[in-house]
Amino acid sequence: RPSFVFQAPFDSVVKGVNYSLPGKPGQGIGVVVGHRIENWTLSARFGHTHQEFSNGNFYLGVPADGDVETLSLTANIGVSVPLNQKLSFEASFGLGFTTVSHSLAMVLAPGINSLDVLSDSGFSYELSLFLDYSFSERLSAFLGYRLAGIPENKGMTIAFDSVSTHLFELGLGINF
Repeated sequence: RPSFVFQAPFDSVVKGVNYSLPGKPGQGIGVVVGHRIENWTLSARFGHTHQEFSNGNFYLGVPADGDVETLSLTANIGVSVPLNQKLSFEASFGLGFTTVSHSLAMVLAPGINSLDVLSDSGFSYELSLFLDYSFSERLSAFLGYRLAGIPENKGMTIAFDSVSTHLFELGLGINF
């Protein structure tokens, strides 16, 4: 099940100074491989998301911008409920491991820029809700919502709080 992900904007909050960096809409891709046993599903999801952020008056009036990227691998268990011959509803819960990377650029003075790249990893969670439409026994399309947790990023000089993200997915499913 490959999918395209549209990420709702979220604010990246810098720990210790209580300043935030408002995010823009993000995007990503994902792949799910799984097995269905009657109405139960067991799956593994690999995903990548990217979002940019900026704040013209970040810390002491200094403008800042940057981005946040995540790579995640989760194990999921779910249930699928058929609504009719072609349409089914699926809900799943997953736990996994996510690597998060922030880049933060600030203009400290004319001609003097700083760029910090921070990476960290941690446990994450996700809750997924999908509508799946079957075109045939082998091919389906799905539309979904996923609530995913991003772990905190404990950089050497700057640290970011953990956040929950809202992801909207559109994808295709191929059954073997």
